[in-house]
Amino acid sequence: IPGQVTIKGTVETAPDNGMSIRGYRFDKTEVSIPGMRDYELVRWKSGTSNLGFHDGKQWQKWSVGDNDVTLLTRGESSRWYWMNDIEVSHIYISQTMMAKVANEVFQQDVDRVFIHHCPIVNDAKLSRLMATYEMECLSGEPGSSLFAQTLEIQMCIHLLRQYVRCDLRDSDHASRLTNLKRDQLQQYIDSHLSCPISVKDMAAIVDLSPSYFVRVFGAAYGVSP
Repeated sequence: IPGQVTIKGTVETAPDNGMSIRGYRFDKTEVSIPGMRDYELVRWKSGTSNLGFHDGKQWQKWSVGDNDVTLLTRGESSRWYWMNDIEVSHIYISQTMMAKVANEVFQQDVDRVFIHHCPIVNDAKLSRLMATYEMECLSGEPGSSLFAQTLEIQMCIHLLRQYVRCDLRDSDHASRLTNLKRDQLQQYIDSHLSCPISVKDMAAIVDLSPSYFVRVFGAAYGVSP
C-alpha cells in the first residue's frame, strides 16, 4: 500500500503465536488486501470522511473519526479505498493467542474462533486499550513488557465478549489432549528430567495457557502436573 512506516513496532521481534504492533501513514488509494495470517485491529489516528469497503456485492461508504477502530479477520481478502491520506496503527493478533485466551475464558476447548470484517466500530474502550498498548510497546519504562502482556489479554477478552464467534468442542471432547500433543509432552518431559520442569513450559508445548493446561493435564492423567 502506498505510504510509509511511522512506528516500526514489534512485528519483527514478537513471537508468531503472540501479538504485535506497527504504525503507518498511507496515501489516498484503492487496494485489495489478501487474506492475512493474523487478525488485525486498525486504530485511526487521522480519519477520513470517505472510506470505502466492498462487502463482496457492493461498495459501502463510511466516515471515520479519530480513534475509531476497524476489525479485519484472518484468511479472508478484502477491498478498500480512502479518499485522503490517513494515519493508523495496526495490531496483529495470532490465531494461537486468541484461541488460548478463548480456552481460558470459556474453560473449554475451542474449535474455531471467527471475527467478521468490521469497517468501523466506535468502541472507546477498545481504542483506549490499543492506544495504551502502543504506548507501552514503545516505552522503555520498567515493567512495560509485563504491562503490555496484560493489555494483550484484555484486548482478546474484549474482542471475545463483543465481536468474536467461538465454536466450542463437544463436551465429550473437552479437556482432552490429542495423541500427538500427549506424545509431544511426553518427549519434552523425558528429555528434561534432569532439570526443573515448569507448568508454564509444559503448557507452551501443547499451546495452552498454564491454568487451562492444569485442568487438561488432570483430565488426561488423573493427577496434577
